[in-house]
Amino acid sequence: MKGKYDGVNPIEKLKDGEPYFFLRAQDRLAPTTVMYYAELLERSGDTKGSQECIAFSQSMLEWQDAHPEHVKMPD
Repeated sequence: MKGKYDGVNPIEKLKDGEPYFFLRAQDRLAPTTVMYYAELLERSGDTKGSQECIAFSQSMLEWQDAHPEHVKMPD
């Protein structure tokens, strides 16, 4: 995602033992999840972050449309 982590591997920013959650475009539910996060950001006043998430969700949907053979429900 472009924005504050552009060019940065966010995995490298994790603290020892810090849990994280990873979404891939192949996950059928990922774009909707990212859109919900965008909504929460908007409600909290982070319009820029919300717009970045909306664009990212759109890119996930475009990838899914282009690669339907790889799209699946999460395991």
